[in-house]
Amino acid sequence: TILKGLNSSVYFTKSIRKNLSNFAPAIGVVLGSLVARAARLKYGAALPVLAFPSKLATTSGRPWLVPLLDLPVWARWASAAPALLAAVLLFLDQNITARLVNNPRY
Repeated sequence: TILKGLNSSVYFTKSIRKNLSNFAPAIGVVLGSLVARAARLKYGAALPVLAFPSKLATTSGRPWLVPLLDLPVWARWASAAPALLAAVLLFLDQNITARLVNNPRY
């Protein structure tokens, strides 16, 4: 894209070029949305838009979180092992990744 190629041009300072290049996709989406909105307002262009619900809720109307005290006792105990394994996995993943990223050899 034009904004992505700006990173290697002579315009602006290096930090401004880098920031514009990093945010090029977001800037492109915002500019495209503004152009579409302007075309819709000025020329009455019938562009399709996404329908957004007026209320944010689940499709079935159930609550977002499961009330854990309503579960049977066996289900609460049975969920402890997968939860412990997931916690260990996330802990190890985070720490191994941090060690690899900060290691000067890689």
